[in-house]
Amino acid sequence: MKPAHVRFLQLWVMLSLACLGTVVLVAVALGATLAPEARAAAIGLLAATGTLPYLLALMLVAAMGFLSAWINAGYFTPLGALADATAFAALGNPAHRLPADGPRELRHLVDTINALAERHDRALRDVDARVDEVRGALEAERNRLAVLLAELPQGVVACNAQGIVLLFNEQARRLLCPPQGQAFLGLGRSLHSVFGDAVLAPAMASLAACAAEGEIDPVVELPVTVGAMAIRVRMAPVAGTADLARAASAPAGYVLLVEGDRSSASSPAARAARTAAPARPVFYDFNLFARGHTHTALEERALADLAYTVFDTETTGLDPAAGDEIVAIGAARIVNAHLAPGDTFDTLVDPGRPVGPHSVAVHGLTDALLCGQPPLATVLPRFHAFCADTVLVGHNVAFDLRFLQLKEQATGVCFRQPVLDTLLLAAVIDEHNGDDRLEAIAHRFGIEVLARHTALGDAFITAEVFLKMLPLLAARGIANLGQARAAAEKTRYARLRY
Repeated sequence: MKPAHVRFLQLWVMLSLACLGTVVLVAVALGATLAPEARAAAIGLLAATGTLPYLLALMLVAAMGFLSAWINAGYFTPLGALADATAFAALGNPAHRLPADGPRELRHLVDTINALAERHDRALRDVDARVDEVRGALEAERNRLAVLLAELPQGVVACNAQGIVLLFNEQARRLLCPPQGQAFLGLGRSLHSVFGDAVLAPAMASLAACAAEGEIDPVVELPVTVGAMAIRVRMAPVAGTADLARAASAPAGYVLLVEGDRSSASSPAARAARTAAPARPVFYDFNLFARGHTHTALEERALADLAYTVFDTETTGLDPAAGDEIVAIGAARIVNAHLAPGDTFDTLVDPGRPVGPHSVAVHGLTDALLCGQPPLATVLPRFHAFCADTVLVGHNVAFDLRFLQLKEQATGVCFRQPVLDTLLLAAVIDEHNGDDRLEAIAHRFGIEVLARHTALGDAFITAEVFLKMLPLLAARGIANLGQARAAAEKTRYARLRY
């Protein structure tokens, strides 16, 4: 859709040319009907007026400018806003209703669209209710399996043939990815980042060799050490067909059973920890079975197929160039166009300087609360590992990235992933709405705003907003990463610098 000032200029030029052209045509027509003597007298009279015809032409052009501005403000701009709001109701938030303002004709159109939106919303709720009924029995079975796996003392991980994690329980994450480490276990992540190619690739090759020798149920053990503790990991293939004998030769994926060192696992401290920690459901997304490596260029990959790290920071102030520092980082991951459950990054940071009173009033993080927290030099390497192989997403993310960029030389940590900004994307999908605050956008999408101005809370809100934006972007022909970045760079916010 053309910007408002472009439409105004086009309308002004067209009306001015139409009016001036009409005057010229009338003058030519009158001149053609006059006798030669009368035509000469008329030309002489016109010449005697001096600059008056030019002044009249300028006044006519100015009048057309006022008329163009009135038409643009009264009809074209409201129509553009109406189109954006209708898209929100159709694709983003079925409960969204259009404001009834503008000329009478537009108000009648708004009433009609709102009536259709109400019917659409009711139909979607009916469909969702029926789907929930059908899905209930299947979800109950899955939840029973999840609870059973969660209660196992061993860790369980399942991955596809490329090593992409599609199921794990909390025990596996606790054993393989201890706190403050730089290994992360989550849906859509690669097991190669947890074990390393030197461990996982030989294990897969060994299973293939066992299958070639005719072994029916091959199992290999991975030599893994986490910190000072030896971890026992046994790996077996998941059959890609009903023929179990071919499970290892053409596996759809692998299952790993993870056990800690038996002596340490039976210690009083370990038993107390297991008793105190409630069991949590396993995390799974079996749609990731089909997800693997792709040779498509990143910029050409569909937005729904990418993995994202949606993050936010809280700071001591608003001027990174003047020495303000990060005091908190929160992040959530999006995989397979869904928030990845249980895969978050949330930490406070000791900034090494006082927090400004205005910032404390916003996020509530005081000097006393931050004292003794890890410094940014310790946090950034872990956050960089958490973000590996993803697209970064944030709201007004240029602000957050500036803090990270200023620490590159001191920490050696560089974030070079592609970046998408929901502030810029909001201007792409709703250019007529001037309120692009995160909570305002969330409200238009019908997203509940919780834990605002906490790093993790804002990351979750931004992630939900971004997921709601995907169908609206697709409706505008923006389907892949390159198209989204190009569209964002054309918005008015793309010039923001910190």
